[in-house]
Amino acid sequence: ALLKHAEGVSRLVTVAKEEITDLRELRGGRLAIGAAHSFATYELPRLIEIYRKSYPKINLAIEAGWSVEIARRIVSYELDLGLLVLVTPQLDGFQQLTFAPLGESELVFVVASNDPLARRKQLTWDDLREAPWILNQQGCVYRSYIESRLKERGQAVKVEVEVLGLELQKKLTQLGLGVSLLPRHFVSAELKRGTLKTLHVAGTQLKAHSCVVFRSDKYIHGSMIAFLKLLQENFHPAKKSLRTVLSSKAAAP
Repeated sequence: ALLKHAEGVSRLVTVAKEEITDLRELRGGRLAIGAAHSFATYELPRLIEIYRKSYPKINLAIEAGWSVEIARRIVSYELDLGLLVLVTPQLDGFQQLTFAPLGESELVFVVASNDPLARRKQLTWDDLREAPWILNQQGCVYRSYIESRLKERGQAVKVEVEVLGLELQKKLTQLGLGVSLLPRHFVSAELKRGTLKTLHVAGTQLKAHSCVVFRSDKYIHGSMIAFLKLLQENFHPAKKSLRTVLSSKAAAP
């Protein structure tokens, strides 16, 4: 019984500290960010560079991980916000969270140019049941999508190589080790050179949705507001999606 109340008091103390930091006009404070592996690698560094120049005394805690796990940690108040990459605009089962879009990009199935599948004009998911796959580790939303589609057909995914990171996944695909699902812009040079070929799977058009996520009931403290404003400046969809959140915060820096 005491533990239940103690946890509530602990959160109240944390909120009070964040409000005091606002009064100090961001001369201190902390911002805990979770980012999907791909976002952390290709987008986050430039954002952190800009943020640090404006707010050098804010302590940043940054963790890279899988989008679903980051969402869980935001729900449990371990992280202030998350930068997720999903195959849907939102995650089911996370009603406590606000999902604000940052952008989207096309996802494509790719194989090496000499792969027998590359000669097929169109495939079905049944054609992919025995295909060897190059996939990221368990927790990757791209992998989860592929697993669910094949499970519908009573087939487990045949993982030829399990990796961590899109760059390695792309290079192993070029070597002809299997099929990958990757953002089109990430493989555009290889498609142009002909070292990779796209597979057209009937009835399947996928997009990667980037979004910023935070608890809907969370106090949006000053260091968070500053970061959300930075996202507005750098991602066009965020100009609209974050307008309501930011316009309601009189304490915005």
